[in-house]
Amino acid sequence: TVAAAGPLLGRVRTDGEVAGAALRGALADAAQTVCLAALFGVRDGTDEHRRFVDALAAAVGPPGSALPRRPALDPARAVVAGLLGRPGPSVLSGVADGGLDPDDPVVIDNLLIVQALGTANLAGLFAWVVHHLGIEAGWRDALVTPEPPADTFVAEVLRHAQSEYLYRRVESEIVVDGFRVPKGWWLRVGVWESHHEPPAFLGPDPAAARCGAAAGRDYAPFGLDRHACSGAGLSTTSAAALATTLAAATDVEVIAAHDVVRGFRHWSHWRPDDSLALRRRA
Repeated sequence: TVAAAGPLLGRVRTDGEVAGAALRGALADAAQTVCLAALFGVRDGTDEHRRFVDALAAAVGPPGSALPRRPALDPARAVVAGLLGRPGPSVLSGVADGGLDPDDPVVIDNLLIVQALGTANLAGLFAWVVHHLGIEAGWRDALVTPEPPADTFVAEVLRHAQSEYLYRRVESEIVVDGFRVPKGWWLRVGVWESHHEPPAFLGPDPAAARCGAAAGRDYAPFGLDRHACSGAGLSTTSAAALATTLAAATDVEVIAAHDVVRGFRHWSHWRPDDSLALRRRA
């Protein structure tokens, strides 16, 4: 993530400011680079990386795009075929160790879909990291201390943003505050609201204690139980690395967004609007 953020900081220092769609695109590029390395072991700056990026653009559009109904995955499948059997830490290399057939087209296609969706979600988290660095200036100083509380910062970002709700099908009738929810109905759980409910989250405890003590029940930014997001560790680690990288760039100013917007579909995450910016300090 630190390396992936390099081109963005370079643009800020050269152009003076990166904002709006350009900033969202740069964060999506960084997210795609992180996901390609984690899932497929493909490193930035290599021919394979360039071919993979082109193939994914043909299949689903620019990094962070909504997944089309029928993505054209053939070019991306061809790139993955050339990676099979390669040693090195990645999800792809661990497929065979897990008892799955790495040549199974279903396995490959699932990894490609995870790549596209993971890029979009991670890019959204990156945008919220930038926004919160702008609105909570004290975190920038804290993040460059000898023991930076980056995980704590990311936990607070996730508590406030990008963990809006979960859907669950009701397996047996339940009663919630006097309201009967019949078996078979879909229940929408307001995660954002639960992240702001007393006593877990409105007390005087510092952020680390607040989120850590409530994890798994009251604090659930990546979902619950066996349906929880498998990319939680990658997301938090990458977001923490981005936060500390931006905090250390003392020549770059973070401009928080004025408002938030929601994506096209009803299940899309909210995101900071296009007033979010990184600007070279005068």
